[in-house]
Amino acid sequence: LELTFAGTLTGKTLDRLLLRNPFPSGRVRGDFQANIDLERPERSTAKGQLTAANIRLPLKIERKVHVSQLQLTAKDNRLDIRPAAFLVDDNWHTLEGTIRLASKLYHVDLKHEGAFLDVPPAEETQDGRERIERLLSLPVDGKIQSRMSALKWGEQRWVPMKTTFMMTPGRWQIELEEAGLCGIQTTGTVLLEKERIAVDLNHAAQKKALNPAMSCLLGKSDLVDGRFDFEGQLAGEAPSLEALGRALEGEFKFDAEDGRIYRFDLLGRILATINLTELVRGKKSDLLGEGLAYRKMAIEARLENERLRFDKALIDGASAEIAAEGSIDLEADELNLLVLVAPLKTVDAIVKFTPIISTWLEGTLISIPVKVSGTLEAPRITPLAPSAVGSSLLNLLKNTIQLPIKLVEPLLEDEDQEDPPP
Repeated sequence: LELTFAGTLTGKTLDRLLLRNPFPSGRVRGDFQANIDLERPERSTAKGQLTAANIRLPLKIERKVHVSQLQLTAKDNRLDIRPAAFLVDDNWHTLEGTIRLASKLYHVDLKHEGAFLDVPPAEETQDGRERIERLLSLPVDGKIQSRMSALKWGEQRWVPMKTTFMMTPGRWQIELEEAGLCGIQTTGTVLLEKERIAVDLNHAAQKKALNPAMSCLLGKSDLVDGRFDFEGQLAGEAPSLEALGRALEGEFKFDAEDGRIYRFDLLGRILATINLTELVRGKKSDLLGEGLAYRKMAIEARLENERLRFDKALIDGASAEIAAEGSIDLEADELNLLVLVAPLKTVDAIVKFTPIISTWLEGTLISIPVKVSGTLEAPRITPLAPSAVGSSLLNLLKNTIQLPIKLVEPLLEDEDQEDPPP
């Protein structure tokens, strides 16, 4: 790339010179010379000064670029960029720093700030992999510091996004210093090399509102409210972006308090399967009729081999205690969960109206076990015998409610009864 410019040029001058002027506005001024050789940086040279203002670049690219102001100074093969302001798709960005034409490399030290950027998700195709390889092959080293008020990638939005790109030929390391997704902050490292991609990330949130976070993550509103804490680690490496998802491993811990579950299809199906109040008056259970108020929710899980394993899952509710353990196969979308439900209000009714049962319970709390299989969209709820419940899940529920527990099998609906309303 060779560039030589001397003098002053405005859009009005170009209107007189060109039949179709690609620069209808703006101006360029200076005395500047540059010869850029991308393959052999040692042959590149640059000297002089150049300023530009109010220029819309007529490049054949998907994004509109409007340079508001730009000032370049080159001396001894060092290019200084004074704070440059430009618009990308009508969103403000600034750039400043230096580019030094060193032996065999271009050494960069740049700072970027932006209001918003919409980045389409990367596609794992042969052409996409070749573009990444060409990018990593550039003779560039140094760093680029970037801070975005908001970054949109696919359907997700990070607010804000602060990163540092550390570059050497064949290796780019991206340090995530601040990345907020749905109220959860992410920090860590993303490593790009020709033969592998690796991530090592940490996630954290403290006392955040649960309803907006769930609405942001799942695209559905009014599922659950309360306040939550979250912490997690996620790491893995693979030869490609497509294979990285299968290689990720991590641990997660979630705690929420003082809220109410309004809509949770899986929980609703579990409670509908157990005809709790039929034990008393032949009526259907309605624990989720006005939402299930809870004092605490606690989940501890691990991600291994595309399987999310729940070491602990507990809902300390006002009308029911629920504990679960098991796993979800993320690749096959298959559930394998064991759930214990201890309905508090129903037990109060049983004790009040049935003295014989009251004597039998003797201060204990009944709990009903079920197995959850199938998929998230179509789960299957199967009643279990008390003998199928392991000691770890039983102890989890006992330690929460601080009462002895008696396991019983649920009483199922008769086949000729009408189905409960959705």
